[in-house]
Amino acid sequence: MDTLRGNLESGASYLTQHCDDSQAVGAILADNIEAIASMLFGEGYTDEELEIVIDHVSKCTFNAYDQDCDIAAAAAAINQCALNQGGTGWM
Repeated sequence: MDTLRGNLESGASYLTQHCDDSQAVGAILADNIEAIASMLFGEGYTDEELEIVIDHVSKCTFNAYDQDCDIAAAAAAINQCALNQGGTGWM
């Protein structure tokens, strides 16, 4: 998970490569992504589970760039997407 934070904060990630302050924006993204992954999958989430959350950042399922992101609402939105696609969801 340190790789995620490092990539986001350095601007190496496509999610922050065009940000004026990739360190600050990357920290917000990493905090939000990690919190949502923990809510959905528990503290021991895998890289594959983390990718599910990142995929939903890319799809704009929720605004992960918002410092005041509602983590519970974002997790619920991702869960609902899984349900809508015929999956069982995680919540």
